Amino acid sequence: AMALFFILTMTGLSTIAARQLFGDHRYMRTIFFGVGIVGTVALVFHALSLDLAAVKLVHALQYPVVLVILVLVRPLVRP
Repeated sequence: AMALFFILTMTGLSTIAARQLFGDHRYMRTIFFGVGIVGTVALVFHALSLDLAAVKLVHALQYPVVLVILVLVRPLVRP
């Protein structure tokens, strides 16, 4: 339950950061789909007994990895 809370918190903070960095909500859907895809892949890895990889993916969603990606991608996006 706490992992889900942290994932939702990081997703929310990422959408707020994307709005601040890029000026609108055009990347909100991409962030939600990306988080959903990574979560689904983690669930599949867990079902296939690849627990180490599943835990790494879930940790990437819980920690501010998405925020770091947003900051790194910012210079590459045209206004």
